[in-house]
Amino acid sequence: MIKGATVDMAAAIAERIRLSIMDSVCNFEDKEIHVTMSFGCTELNSALSVEKNIKVADELLYRAKETGRNRVISNKK
Repeated sequence: MIKGATVDMAAAIAERIRLSIMDSVCNFEDKEIHVTMSFGCTELNSALSVEKNIKVADELLYRAKETGRNRVISNKK
């Protein structure tokens, strides 16, 4: 978490991480393993509890997985 970061900034960072991971290859027992990641990004809402804020991000993550994986989804306002 970066103080003062916007959801757009978080999504941009997540996208850079996603692309870096997608472009890398892990080798294990002479096999190439390609890894992808999905992210859900949201701004903390001070009106919600910590648990509810995490739930919002988690729901965005699952939406990313359900809509094709290997993507970043945010609830940009």
